[in-house]
Amino acid sequence: MFKIHVGNISYQTPQRAVEKLFSTYGLVDEVIYVCDEKSGEPRGFAFVLMPDESQGRSAIAELDGRKVNGRPLAVSEAGQRRGKKGAVPAMAGTSQRTVRRNVRGARASDTRRPFRRNRGT
Repeated sequence: MFKIHVGNISYQTPQRAVEKLFSTYGLVDEVIYVCDEKSGEPRGFAFVLMPDESQGRSAIAELDGRKVNGRPLAVSEAGQRRGKKGAVPAMAGTSQRTVRRNVRGARASDTRRPFRRNRGT
């Protein structure tokens, strides 16, 4: 199952329109249209599940940047960040484990002062 993230969807675009748009590139198993829990209004993004990866990749290539209801769609494979919120840039020569360790606390080799709690003396 190939999962595609579709962002920047206009709030006036119905779920059926997204399904129809992707069905021109192959079989669409499911469209998960994300809505706000309280208001029930769309949140502006969706996930499209396609059984064939090659069809999904061709849909991404053709639909990324295409304007639908006046807004350019941001279409990518789900799970891959585009460098926006929360994305951690890769650091050359370091593993993710090393980055986490240095961020969490000071080591003897660090020049930073370790965090100390005020114990209320």
